[in-house]
Amino acid sequence: LTLRGHGSEVSSVHWDATGDRLVAAGMGGSARIWHTGKARQELEFRGHQEVVKDAAWSPTADRVASLGKEGELHIWHPGTGEVIHSLEAHVGSGLAVRWSPDGDRLASVGEDRFLRVWENESGRELAAIAVESRSLVPPNSLAWSPDGTWLAVPDQKGAIVVWNAESFALERRFECLRLPSKSFAWSPRGDRLALGFLSGVIQVLDAEGSGETLELAGHNSKVSSVAWSPDGARLASGGVDRSIRVWDAVTGAQCLVLRGHEKAVDSVTWSPDGTRLASGSHDQTVKIWDSQRRDRHDDEEPR
Repeated sequence: LTLRGHGSEVSSVHWDATGDRLVAAGMGGSARIWHTGKARQELEFRGHQEVVKDAAWSPTADRVASLGKEGELHIWHPGTGEVIHSLEAHVGSGLAVRWSPDGDRLASVGEDRFLRVWENESGRELAAIAVESRSLVPPNSLAWSPDGTWLAVPDQKGAIVVWNAESFALERRFECLRLPSKSFAWSPRGDRLALGFLSGVIQVLDAEGSGETLELAGHNSKVSSVAWSPDGARLASGGVDRSIRVWDAVTGAQCLVLRGHEKAVDSVTWSPDGTRLASGSHDQTVKIWDSQRRDRHDDEEPR
């Protein structure tokens, strides 16, 4: 299934909790809600002045947060587009926004090198943390741990820096064996961290500090996005080589290669039930893929 209409590159895609809808952020200045079952656009949100860098669903699927190049963070209703909060989040461009797992807070990061945490209900700023990060790449440069206790972003040397999400104290650093890191994601249990690199390699690290557990090689250029399946058994990755790859997260074996995008893949995300993947690309499309064909190693077209 291919969803068209953005008119510019699609920088991020995220499923809602039901698996029925996607929000896609684009360089054309809007975020769009798509109903994947009906293959149609339900809403176009145009509250930003410029490019929309990232957009994400709340865990309860009743709100969307979007962050723009102008630095504004909007929290809005996905059914009507009504703005609930409009926040001047960053000086200069925003880069990424993510909801906490319980939906009570949001975190955003921008080119002003600040990580900011916001209260969902009031829109109040809870923290502003200075980060040393020249290498932030939207929209895959920010993550909450699955239990909501940690926040992480990459620093200018490519390491992943982790803060306590309650005290906002610096907690630890994950030193990467390859530089620079361009995307990363916590596993659903929070015990592993997947990192994608400019070289095309993916590393899986033990989040408890014992070191690297896997190295995955298949992309021939930058890995723009990595995402864990909901059960943690598989990893998906998207890259500048226009491919999406699915990996066994235990053995590191490549299970599936998906091709169909005509330009770089910027974002990859799993449906909540793990049966589908969604991807956003420089080719101005969103594609929905069947992720269940585990026995195939050749190229697949979108379903």
